[in-house]
Amino acid sequence: MKRILWLMLLAAAVWGLPRLSHPATDIGRLQPVEAVLLTLDDAGIRIETDGGYRGVGATLEEAVKDLYDAAPAAIYLDTANKLLISGEETPDWTEILSVFRPSCRVCIVNGDVNLKEAADYLAVHEPEITLNRLRAGEKERQILTIREGRGSLEAE
Repeated sequence: MKRILWLMLLAAAVWGLPRLSHPATDIGRLQPVEAVLLTLDDAGIRIETDGGYRGVGATLEEAVKDLYDAAPAAIYLDTANKLLISGEETPDWTEILSVFRPSCRVCIVNGDVNLKEAADYLAVHEPEITLNRLRAGEKERQILTIREGRGSLEAE
């Protein structure tokens, strides 16, 4: 009787273990991100990736959720190396740090910008300021301006 009980428990464990594991993500569906544009205004937050995916929400968390829901691929924001911030509102750095890694480079965007052009420019002229430095209280920020396909990155 003991053997049958042990065999039944073993069979239940073998059957149940795969169902407890985290569902796998097909690596071919992962969409790495290099640059992200956050636009903050009275209506909320818009997030756009260099892959052309967009999300909108009242908070950054809602915008990121909308981005994940709208994208046909699995967006991978952990690879974002450049964060561009646009708009009149002051960003919540704590909320931003909950989504992006501390070593992510940050610049403020002056006016409307094409994210692809900005990402190409920033690949050569990398911003010096990181999220970690902003969190530590650094006041200096860099402003990115792109006019007629030419960019400039200047201290605020």
